[in-house]
Amino acid sequence: MCAFDWSLDALFTSRRFLIGLAFSVALLALFFWQVDLSETADALKSANYLWFIPGIAIYFIAVYFRTARWGFLLSPMKKVPSKRLYPIVVIGYMANNLLPLRLGELVRSYYVGEKEGVSKTAALATIIIERVFDGIGLLIIALFVWPFLPLTDVLNNLSDDSGIPLGALLFFVVAPFVIILTLFLAIAMRPDFGRRLVRLLVRFIPKKGKGAIETLGLRFVEGLGTLHSPKRVLAVLAMTFPIWFAEAAMFQLISYGFNMDLSFHGMLFTTSTSNLATSIPSSAGGVGPFEWGARLTLEGLDVAGGVATAFTIALHVALLAPVTLLGLVFMWMQHMSLAMIARQRAGSLLETPAGEKQ
Repeated sequence: MCAFDWSLDALFTSRRFLIGLAFSVALLALFFWQVDLSETADALKSANYLWFIPGIAIYFIAVYFRTARWGFLLSPMKKVPSKRLYPIVVIGYMANNLLPLRLGELVRSYYVGEKEGVSKTAALATIIIERVFDGIGLLIIALFVWPFLPLTDVLNNLSDDSGIPLGALLFFVVAPFVIILTLFLAIAMRPDFGRRLVRLLVRFIPKKGKGAIETLGLRFVEGLGTLHSPKRVLAVLAMTFPIWFAEAAMFQLISYGFNMDLSFHGMLFTTSTSNLATSIPSSAGGVGPFEWGARLTLEGLDVAGGVATAFTIALHVALLAPVTLLGLVFMWMQHMSLAMIARQRAGSLLETPAGEKQ
């Protein structure tokens, strides 16, 4: 039996999905607010789209760096060559771009469990570890480029547009990643603490699903064990930076097509803010938060509003469309479809007490 009694289809009417959709709509409205649409259209028409070719190529190199990092995180459970993991990573990103609530993470853990025989729940833990390290890495990059940019103006621009005081904005961006990383490291270094925490939390769960949830929680603790030493923590952090430097290089190449004169430091900071913004609950592909964060950052760096808007729209299409198409091809080659997965109950994407992959 499945650990949960709701299907993935039901998630589309869930409160979290509706909240995320509302965020996306609100931020898209902010994105286009006070933008000269005719200037945006002119910038889109006059852009040199040949720069997208090397830009997209660089992006797929960044995906390879992600694959190598994930393989490192999975290695205590099973060593999987990057050539086998790469299609799974692409399929996961494709699913994230098409499904809400970052369900691509579940899809990726499901695929690696089916294809490689590793614990799906433990694999999901490594994916969440990736997300936390992505956030920490982006914050470190933003701090590194701080002396080279007028970031006080940029942050004030973000604060004014969102209506959130600057101190509160910084806190809500930084605190979640620091708190989660600290908790994960504590569990990784002291697995007994993690197991006790799981058993404490399941006391508040109805008896019917308690055993299944406890099993999933313990498998999750097992996945966090991939960070069992400071050396591995530093290695994962070190493997995170090439990912974001490559993605910033993609941003830079595509910016040439819009005749934007922005330093690589500026593109690194734009990469940080736009991707950190997607940690806000939103619809599929981070549409809304990404555009909002990127445009406001670019305007704070003295890029004209219409050009910043056009660049951000084109950039997000370049980030979403190619990897989505390739993911669909990889899924078709493996005789699977998102519809087949969506019809399953959510718990079946992870282990159940009766039949887990070890």
